[in-house]
Amino acid sequence: MKKSELRQLIREQIRESVNEGMYDIPERKDYVVVDKRNLRPLMMNYGGGQYYEKWSTEEKAQADANELNRAYQKTYGAVEGPHVVMYKSDYYSEKRNLDEVNYPTPEIELRRLGIKYTLSGNKNKPIEKVFKPIDKSDDFYRKFDDVVDRYGLSNSVVIQNKANLASLNYEGTCGYDTDARTGKKFKTPGGL
Repeated sequence: MKKSELRQLIREQIRESVNEGMYDIPERKDYVVVDKRNLRPLMMNYGGGQYYEKWSTEEKAQADANELNRAYQKTYGAVEGPHVVMYKSDYYSEKRNLDEVNYPTPEIELRRLGIKYTLSGNKNKPIEKVFKPIDKSDDFYRKFDDVVDRYGLSNSVVIQNKANLASLNYEGTCGYDTDARTGKKFKTPGGL
């Protein structure tokens, strides 16, 4: 008998003995029933309105999934149900990937709308200013307000104009640092 065959035989015997309860080791509850359409897990109420994923053994989770799928098929006349059994690490991996797609950062959402913004360098409040454009459609402003409200950026909103968009323009006290006719920079703060 080859070493690989012997190893496989030993593994199978250990697996059988554990499954038969020879060592009285309870099977780990590392499986959850998940609705594959939206990755929502079967939940359990732990009291006080606290709901968490209902972790079970593989057999119990599969029985729950089969029951939910039968009910779904009966109710909607579907060929198969949407519930599947997932191992804990696979579930968390899929959930993390879904969260990254569904819950982008405020910077990504502002860029999607074409909004200019400045960063503060602070981890807790990364955006310092959000420049609200003028002369846009009502639909645009609804989307803009939604992003601002969801990320708590209302104190950072500044109405967009040429003066506040020139963030790299080191201006004098009156707001001008360049002669309009010649284009030369002033050495002292002032205007024309």
